[in-house]
Amino acid sequence: SSASSIASLHGGDQPHPRRAGRTPQRPRRPLDGHHAVARGAVVSAVFESLFDYQVDAIAGARSAINTGKRAPLVVIPTGGGKTRVGVATVMSHLERSTVHRTVWLAHRIELVKQAANDLMREGLTDLRIESGDGSVGTVGARVTVGTVQTLLARGYDLSAITLAVYDEAHHYV
Repeated sequence: SSASSIASLHGGDQPHPRRAGRTPQRPRRPLDGHHAVARGAVVSAVFESLFDYQVDAIAGARSAINTGKRAPLVVIPTGGGKTRVGVATVMSHLERSTVHRTVWLAHRIELVKQAANDLMREGLTDLRIESGDGSVGTVGARVTVGTVQTLLARGYDLSAITLAVYDEAHHYV
């Protein structure tokens, strides 16, 4: 299957070294209205592993979108779990509608691999990876992870995209 070939290309299901065995340092808050909005109608398992500040970041971005902002930016310090926040956002977005499509843009192949591995770890199988190393996965997948350079060079069609994740967004300004 394409998921197994993606896994073998990008290191299988090895945990991220900084995340292995890590658990939140304080108890989780009960699910309130603010966090229910962040978690969506279907509570995804990925949200249960997030720290409160990560859930707050997603809720803040959703709130900005709901008030008419088109491109909220989530800023989290180094080591704060930006990829986890992105993965949770993508998984929640896909749960909301079968027509939703996502592109995850990164400027380095290492970030493409990290995002693809984390998305697959959460159970995403409808995934395509586009990078200078080649293309792997389903053509027309609901999620495409790739380098900006490769997607531009290959004429990737963004018209059906309903969510774009810019990894290391400061590179795109």
